[in-house]
Amino acid sequence: MKYTKILGLAAVAAMALMAWLGASSASATVLCKNSTSTPCSEKYAPETIIEGAATNAKLTSNLATVSCTNSETTAETKTEGSASTTVTGTITALDFTGCTTGAGVPCTVTVNHLPYHAEIHWTTGNNGTLTVSSDGSGSPGANVVCAGVISCTFERTLFTLPVTGGAPASIAANAISLERTPFGGTPLCGTEAFWDATYTATGANSTIYVRKE
Repeated sequence: MKYTKILGLAAVAAMALMAWLGASSASATVLCKNSTSTPCSEKYAPETIIEGAATNAKLTSNLATVSCTNSETTAETKTEGSASTTVTGTITALDFTGCTTGAGVPCTVTVNHLPYHAEIHWTTGNNGTLTVSSDGSGSPGANVVCAGVISCTFERTLFTLPVTGGAPASIAANAISLERTPFGGTPLCGTEAFWDATYTATGANSTIYVRKE
C-alpha cells in the first residue's frame, strides 16, 4: 500500500519544471541563449515561458515503485537576473500521467498548491541549481490515489535540484524525499517516499545556459 505515497514525490518534482528557475543563496545569475559570449549577449527576458518533460519519473518506497510514462511542467520567469541578482520565476503547471505500480495498479496524481516560487543560481560552468518553494498557497506537494481506494498526500517545504545547461537544458531529481502530511492519509501511506526523474527542456526555449553575469 505504501506505493501510493511514492507518487506524491513525483508531484514535487519539481515538481516539477517540477521548471527551469531556481536556487539557493547565490546571485549574479542569468539564463543565456548561448554559451560563448561573456557577458551574456542573449539573455532570457522576464515572462519567458519554459517547458519541460520527463519520461522516467520513478517514485520508490520500501513496498513498491510507481513509474509515470509522462510528466510535464511549465514555468515563467519573473526576473532577468543581473550581476547582483538571481533569476526568479513561477512554476505554473505540473502534471503526471500514465502512472502505475510495478504490479500494474493504476495511480493518479493531483498536484497541490500551485503555483510554486522558483529561483535559479549559477554554480559552475553553464550549470546551476533550481530551488522550488511555496508561492504563498502552501508547500509543494501532491495527492496520490491508487486503485481508487488509497489516498495519500506528500509535501516538501523546499527542495533544490541541479540544473545542467545545454541544448536542451535538463534538471535532475535524485532520490528527493517527500513526507506524508499530518492529515495526508492512513499509516499505510508510510512516512516518506523518494522521487527520481530527469526533466528535459522542450519547445522554443529549450536551449538554456545558466551563466554568471
